[in-house]
Amino acid sequence: MLRTIRGRLTLSYAVLLFVTVSLLGTFLLESLNRYYLEESRAKLEAHARVFSHYAELSFLGNALARRFSQDVDARVQILDVNGTVVGDSRWPEERAMGQTIGGPLVERALAGEVVSQVARAGGSRVLYVAAPLRVQGGTVGLVYLSSSLAAADETLAVARNLILLSALAALAVALVAGSFLARSITRPLAAVTAVARRLASGDFSPRLTPQPPAEVEELSRAFNYLTERLSATLKAIEAEQQKLTTVLAGMGDLLLAVDRSSRVVLVNPALARTLGRKEEELIGAPLPAAVAESGLGRVLSAGLTSAWPQVAEVTLPGQSAVYRAQVTPWQGGPGGTGVVAVLRDITDLKRLEAARLEFLANVSHELRTPLTSIKGFAVTLQDDLPPDSDAARYARVIEQETDRLSRLVADIMDLSKIDAREISLDLKALDLTGLISQVVEQLLPRAESAGLKLGTELPAALPRVLCDPDRIQQVLLNLLDNAIKYTPAGGRVEVKAWAEEKRVCVSVRDTGVGIPAADLPHIFERFYRVDKARSRALGGTGLGLAIVQAIVAEHGGEVKVRSEPGAGSEFTIRLPHL
Repeated sequence: MLRTIRGRLTLSYAVLLFVTVSLLGTFLLESLNRYYLEESRAKLEAHARVFSHYAELSFLGNALARRFSQDVDARVQILDVNGTVVGDSRWPEERAMGQTIGGPLVERALAGEVVSQVARAGGSRVLYVAAPLRVQGGTVGLVYLSSSLAAADETLAVARNLILLSALAALAVALVAGSFLARSITRPLAAVTAVARRLASGDFSPRLTPQPPAEVEELSRAFNYLTERLSATLKAIEAEQQKLTTVLAGMGDLLLAVDRSSRVVLVNPALARTLGRKEEELIGAPLPAAVAESGLGRVLSAGLTSAWPQVAEVTLPGQSAVYRAQVTPWQGGPGGTGVVAVLRDITDLKRLEAARLEFLANVSHELRTPLTSIKGFAVTLQDDLPPDSDAARYARVIEQETDRLSRLVADIMDLSKIDAREISLDLKALDLTGLISQVVEQLLPRAESAGLKLGTELPAALPRVLCDPDRIQQVLLNLLDNAIKYTPAGGRVEVKAWAEEKRVCVSVRDTGVGIPAADLPHIFERFYRVDKARSRALGGTGLGLAIVQAIVAEHGGEVKVRSEPGAGSEFTIRLPHL
């Protein structure tokens, strides 16, 4: 019964009414008891005071006691100053003559007070009142009245029984009325429960009919609104789920999501087919051991550990295909963390990249021999032709273009080796001040011939850098070559070097034409030229800065550029020092 709201409400009503009737009955009984007691005490005390004035009219004894008892419904006893009974209205029926009555009540009465007390005697309550008897101003004894309260107790007992019966009747009425009242409240709740169960089963069609009381009406309206919103939300979720399923099914890339405990959360059909398993077998199960021990498993572990995106090229067990894995952490609330891996098949790209690199290497190698021959013939023709003839001028143009093609071929070969990871660095611990001075000295005649000032600002020593001196020299030559090419006569090119906390920095600054802001993000791209006509006229290939960036990156450094059109440019490389 107590497990239901109806039972609890009914019991609450019954208990409340029963307690209320009981408290009222108790209060009533106490009031009646106090009334009877005070009424009896007042009467006896009044008679006792009256009796105390008649002591002078008669001798102390049974006659005086019987005379007093005629006026009051109580036993009257006359006590002398020693508390000895010298008169009794019930003598000789009760032989109390000569007995001594003591106690605080007698002592206080002999002291001159009219006092009373209630005590229990013979199974019922008795009211005792004592008053002094005075003769000529002195106390010669006392009158001792005792009146049984049995009649009052019987009246109180009848009243108590009536109140108890009333409480039981009220309890029965409360149970019946409370049950009906509770039923009127719980009936709408039962309807809500029934509708909620249908909602839980997926049926969102039922609605509640608002019924009084007002709170239940408001609950019904709120529940109907909740049902409509829930139905709309679930429909939207189903639509999104359908879209997601369609997307996953149509993805050519492989998708895998695992939680922090390496249990599979989601796979797409493409991955399931690749692993030769069903989606249902994979989802919810631990990551297959073969996958966990592969390169993909290591990348997933790294993503779970670092909580940063990871990119790596991996292969799957039993597969020759190469995939680029993009692993991204996801956070889904407390305990709901993991990573999502998207694997794209780059086997064809790798094959094409290898073919491209091989083609570039072969073409570059095959072009070097005929270019060398062309240059040799052009030089020979210049020696045999008159210097001012058109033929000699044509031979010089052939020589210049051959040199430009040779530089282009050399740059292409360098980039091909870098892309193919065929470049090997001969690393040495080096103070760059000497290498910078050597490069500047090498290009100083060319700068002077162009009408430029080439200077340096170097410290006495720099922290040593672990680098390949030839490659760093190539970087510095490329940067200084560009600065000299694009700085007009009368300008200045300056090389500075300094040490930071963990890096050595080298900057090449010029006062040349500068680079527009729109071109700055692209200048390290291959074959990109800011001023194509000018670059081609100066013999540029568009690969120098790409080579610079690649070499610096191989050394674990970075290259930055600042430029303002018309004011010049500054290229800064930063390399980690020992």
